[in-house]
Amino acid sequence: MIRIKKQYFLLIICLVFFTGCHNRPVDEPSINTDVEETTLITQENSYISIGEEFHLPILAFHHIANAPAGASANTRQWYISTERFEEILKLLQEQEYTVLFATEAVTLIKEGHLSEKPVIITFDDGAVDFYTNAYPLLKKYNIKATVHLMSGVKSKAWLNETQIKEMNGSGVVEFQSHTQYHEYLTRVDKEDVRRELGNSKKQIEKLTGDPVTVIAYPFGLYNDEVIEVARELGYEAGFTIDRKTNQKIDNLFQLHRVIITEQTNVEKIITIDDKQ
Repeated sequence: MIRIKKQYFLLIICLVFFTGCHNRPVDEPSINTDVEETTLITQENSYISIGEEFHLPILAFHHIANAPAGASANTRQWYISTERFEEILKLLQEQEYTVLFATEAVTLIKEGHLSEKPVIITFDDGAVDFYTNAYPLLKKYNIKATVHLMSGVKSKAWLNETQIKEMNGSGVVEFQSHTQYHEYLTRVDKEDVRRELGNSKKQIEKLTGDPVTVIAYPFGLYNDEVIEVARELGYEAGFTIDRKTNQKIDNLFQLHRVIITEQTNVEKIITIDDKQ
């Protein structure tokens, strides 16, 4: 009887030991594998492939402020109220658009993909009301914008170096070129084009410490010579003003933008594929 009890006891001990040793290495790797697979799936689904033509709304702003009293209709069109700008940011956030820096978008396009609902917000010139009115809202909603600076224009009406450096380190603002003095690039000789694009690039890069690779053509004016010079200087893309949202992957120096006014139907612009 004692011998039988000992045998049962030894059998139970072996079973417990065997079960514990068997289960532990099987359970642990299965947990780690599940985590790794989930992470990979998330990364792979971040972007979608784009074809030769693709929809990418690039919104162009100038001033976020009320227009000066007595301003002409032509001047007033460049001004958007703070309230309207906030409405646009809310719209982009609520509809889950991914707002990219201009440089981010160009890199992704070259790789052949973009986020599923991409948008670029740009500001031309570098007015001081961007710092006082637009920048706080961009931080509030954590939405990115690219400011194209006239690097040679200095006055109280325009962003100063301290403001530019502060915003450049914020994670929601980057600075790219709008030439040095907002020249009509198609009306000057090649050397003037080179000076406008080259000096602007150097000055902004020195100020921010970041590469300047995207030019927003003043007045939306460009030609083959302007594009040739831009390429030679190290630019990778150029923004026009064509009121289109469909872009071509082999035409990065003619990326279309839409000027946004107080009355613009932004929701229509960002959702409609114009196929133009």
